[in-house]
Amino acid sequence: MNIKDTDSNEINETWEHLKTVLNNTAKEILGTCKRQKSPEWFDEQCREAIETRNETYSKYLQVQTRDRKAAFRQARREADKVCRLAKRTFENNQVEIMEKDFRENETRSAYKYLKRIRDGYKPHTTLCRDQTGQIISDLKNILDAWKTHFEDLLNGTDNDDNLTQTTPSASQTNENENEDNYNYSNVDISPPTIEELEEAIQAQKNNKSPGIDGIPAEIYKHGGRKLLHYLHKLMVNIWEKEKIPDELTKNSYNMSHIQERETSSCARTTAVYFSLGTA
Repeated sequence: MNIKDTDSNEINETWEHLKTVLNNTAKEILGTCKRQKSPEWFDEQCREAIETRNETYSKYLQVQTRDRKAAFRQARREADKVCRLAKRTFENNQVEIMEKDFRENETRSAYKYLKRIRDGYKPHTTLCRDQTGQIISDLKNILDAWKTHFEDLLNGTDNDDNLTQTTPSASQTNENENEDNYNYSNVDISPPTIEELEEAIQAQKNNKSPGIDGIPAEIYKHGGRKLLHYLHKLMVNIWEKEKIPDELTKNSYNMSHIQERETSSCARTTAVYFSLGTA
């Protein structure tokens, strides 16, 4: 993989090529994991019992006789029994796995299941509050509320009560004058070395959501020396041209609802995002 020392257009092409290769290779080697909508304990036996219950109920609704009513009640009791047994078996197995994880210092997976038990079921909602505090449910109005909120947050307002003007002290004024008179010609502005790039990549945390490129940090960490050299050449090209791929200039915000009390307000939700480091 060769990187030509050209303009920003080819930097974009190089980045798109790298992103495509990494994503395709990861899908080919690691595969994809489909999100499971039904509970993990809900197996084929539970599904058959539920279908049988629904069929007997449909027959009872068509012709409401005592026999069909009794058949429906029996099917409902059987379905509840099967589901309870499957859920209890699954929970017992999970407790055993959690104990094993604690013994083997796999605390992340153990606490993940423990948190799921503690939090319980949380329904998804898209409700939000506008600037007047009124709850809005229409998707267009919610997007408009977020747009207005981020415009005020990022651009600022003239009557912002949270901002106060302070007069700089004499020491601060002297420091600013010293900075203005500093000779920057002696500052080393050479591109980062490949060792510095490798150190920065290895410092990334695992099990975190990927950025706008959709590539998690683990891919870069285990990509090998060839990927490291390719990234370093791309980074040097970006450093010298002072151009970055257009895609990396965009920000992505996750507007999913945070399950906290009174966080449906845009301002409070954004504060939680910034405290979590995800905004």
